[in-house]
Amino acid sequence: GLGQLNWLFQQLFAQSRDDWLNLLDFGVVLGSSGAAAANATIINAVADMARSSGKGLYCPPAAGMLHYGAALDLTEIRNIEIRTPMQANPASPGATIECGGFANSGAVCNFQFAEVTDGTSEFDPPPARPILRFIGVKNSEIRFGTCNYAQIYADMDRGPNYGSSAWNRIFADGSVGLVEFTDSGTATGGGSWVNANRLYSARLVRVAVIGVGYKHNDNRFYEPNLEGTIAEITLANCHSNVFHGVRAESFPDGGLTMDADTYCNKIELCWSNSGSPQDDFRIPFTYTDAGKGNLVTTEA
Repeated sequence: GLGQLNWLFQQLFAQSRDDWLNLLDFGVVLGSSGAAAANATIINAVADMARSSGKGLYCPPAAGMLHYGAALDLTEIRNIEIRTPMQANPASPGATIECGGFANSGAVCNFQFAEVTDGTSEFDPPPARPILRFIGVKNSEIRFGTCNYAQIYADMDRGPNYGSSAWNRIFADGSVGLVEFTDSGTATGGGSWVNANRLYSARLVRVAVIGVGYKHNDNRFYEPNLEGTIAEITLANCHSNVFHGVRAESFPDGGLTMDADTYCNKIELCWSNSGSPQDDFRIPFTYTDAGKGNLVTTEA
């Protein structure tokens, strides 16, 4: 009967989670901002256990926000699924969550976060530091919901396993205040590169591809909804990136900028979702292009 099926499902689910560490089993408290400092200590300790054991890190869907009050080092953990919304303590502006550290290992990673914010709106100016940072990840899946500031990053100075992020499938399922592809720019052992990633998004407020020590290229953004008068696309020191199907209703004049070191990028199939006829394909904004060979078009 249904009871037997439910019991069987629970047994299979429990078995499938044997290789995961559940944060709730280690004393993480949900729904209390006063638990932010203790939660951060617990999560970092469990992350150490996950690194040493090779297990994944998990938090199931549950009632209440998971507050944390310090930076979380989740690097060198291949599988992370935090299905409970997280909120950084606004008094801890350096509380970045870092994942990755597998660029040269060949490891395929799975990173999923339900929602990670700092308690302010994603339409406000983004915080000074990323809330979520994915660094040194290749051939993997990254998924997150609403977030103030998410960053795909590379830093060769931290070692070759952090020196590149490429070929990932990235799903931004919520409203994201800023998604940024960039690098540290200080590498002494060669460039730190962020290339050939694929981003599938819902609502993006700001997007930036900024090469510091390397011209990041061949990143693709599919069907980005960049609606509103504060929306921005910033391309600097990069080339051959593609934005396909930009929905730009009320996108501001000057909101798209490409600097002199930016070339052969394409912003294609622009449409405004306004005018007559409705949903006509048009470029509904002026933009700055100081580079070479860049293309902004309503065509594909």
